[in-house]
Amino acid sequence: MSSDLTKNPFAVQSPEHIAADDVISLFVEDFADFHQVLRTGHTFLHGARGSGKSMIFRYLEPDCQVIAKKRALGELEFFSFYIPIKETELRLTELLRLEKERHGSLALNEHLMTVSFAIKMLASLQRISAHADAAAAKSFAGFVGGDFMRLLRRGGWRGELPTIDADAPFDRVRQAATEVMEDLHAEVSQFIQRLSLGRNFTYEGALLGFLDFLKPFTLALRSLSFMPKAPTFLLIDDADNLSEEQTRILNTWISSRGVAELSLKVSTQLRYKTYRTVSGQQIEMPHDFAEVEISNVYTSDRDRYAKRVHDIVLRRLQKADIAAKPDEFFPPDREQEHEIEAIAAKLKEAFPTEGRGNRARDDAYRYARPDFIKGLGGTRKASSTYSYAGFSQLVHVSSGVVRYFLEPAALMWGEQSAANDGRPVSSIAPHIQNKIVRSEANRFLTSEFERISQDETRGADHRDKAWKLRNLIDSLGSLFQHILVSDDAERRVFSVAFSNGPDDEVRAVFNLGAEYNYFHKSSIGKKEGGGRTDLYILSRRIAPVFNLDPSSFAGYKFITNDTARMMIMEPKRFTNSLRSGTLGDVIDPPQGNLFGEV
Repeated sequence: MSSDLTKNPFAVQSPEHIAADDVISLFVEDFADFHQVLRTGHTFLHGARGSGKSMIFRYLEPDCQVIAKKRALGELEFFSFYIPIKETELRLTELLRLEKERHGSLALNEHLMTVSFAIKMLASLQRISAHADAAAAKSFAGFVGGDFMRLLRRGGWRGELPTIDADAPFDRVRQAATEVMEDLHAEVSQFIQRLSLGRNFTYEGALLGFLDFLKPFTLALRSLSFMPKAPTFLLIDDADNLSEEQTRILNTWISSRGVAELSLKVSTQLRYKTYRTVSGQQIEMPHDFAEVEISNVYTSDRDRYAKRVHDIVLRRLQKADIAAKPDEFFPPDREQEHEIEAIAAKLKEAFPTEGRGNRARDDAYRYARPDFIKGLGGTRKASSTYSYAGFSQLVHVSSGVVRYFLEPAALMWGEQSAANDGRPVSSIAPHIQNKIVRSEANRFLTSEFERISQDETRGADHRDKAWKLRNLIDSLGSLFQHILVSDDAERRVFSVAFSNGPDDEVRAVFNLGAEYNYFHKSSIGKKEGGGRTDLYILSRRIAPVFNLDPSSFAGYKFITNDTARMMIMEPKRFTNSLRSGTLGDVIDPPQGNLFGEV
């Protein structure tokens, strides 16, 4: 990537479309907490959209591993096939109707999934075509005419294989096998769609499944001369897009044995529909699978996430021939920082007589920025002028999701490029950073929020879920802003847990927010001891909307179920009670420190 102004170093591409060389130059390898992904065994990788799941999968593909590990294809420690699950591919309308009526949908669903996965695996082999010589092509052709055809015949296929010349290159052999699988896909898809005509049709085509086709197909591929004699991974990306019955089928595959040879690595966007199999049994961790949640890794270790973003941004700057370090490229508002430093100095000076913490620097760290924001909203009435510029603040605002840093950064680059009028971009002006961050925060609560209104149905009381969630977010934003400018000992609060409840309706609204990334869901010990309770952390992407300090939110509040219901159903009453101080004990004092002192 050159420093040409037409090239935006922060542009976000779909990982599956990034060339292997670019993946290696951009990807920051950090598998210390993701080690299960590299091991044999089925693994779920959970994370919000943009948290890096697909990039991890792309890095695990063989063309990237050959470069990263500096090994020949046959010497790799594992071989991965990438299988993305697009939202509409496997969810034909008539098939969904069949699932409800239970007329043969299970067999057709598994057949459709098996065929679709095989097509994706054959497409994934295109990644290694540059490493496949004539001998590899001959070996592959022998597989297609032999084991591949035998498995298809066993499944009931009676078609003919396209002609493959004796000296056909590797990719032509791959295309021939793909054509067969695409014909099978078209056959079952057309049958399913014909059912909409209202007549009784009988499916007489092939029926393929995991145990009788996909698994032996994969293991036969592994035995080819050019393939590594190593574990095989199927990287199943965005499995939330499967229907519930398809999810049960996938779980049934996961419950099968033989993980030393073939492991399923399944990514989700935290909306996986069920962990039950087609027989109703539950797959369980660690017996059937391992589990990694990226959001938990990064929200529980701020320093680790900040370092990861730093390394990602540094690589992108270097690839664009920009010498600046991340904190130089994204400088803070110097005037604002000088004022905060002056407040911090006064807090340290007053510590011997007025200090609250264990050390003077703790008080300076904990109160200087909130006191500055409080001053803006006081006699100056200018809290909206607080600047969110600076690499550190941008990292905090991204709320543990790398994409939420890169996408605003790409917009900042575009605006700075236009302002430079042809001059190279060496840094992003603080006012541009702040403008984009505030604009993106507002968009997150307006146009992006509209999709929830469109997706979610209205409840029995005719108050739709999106309305309730927006009330909750606004109420929590008001609560956290109120605490930030108060005289409380802990003002950096961005999370709530329940001292009682929540009831089903309240929990559903919080979980809806977690599904759309307005909350991160975790857990903490119950206030009264004995067990754990849900903890909901508001996305720091929203901090600019409520003029909150996005850095290092450590404290949390216990709230009652009644308080949460007031936030959701009567937000004006809640904010009025908050201002008048009449909420009483329905909001408890801060309960210690969520992440520990910094």
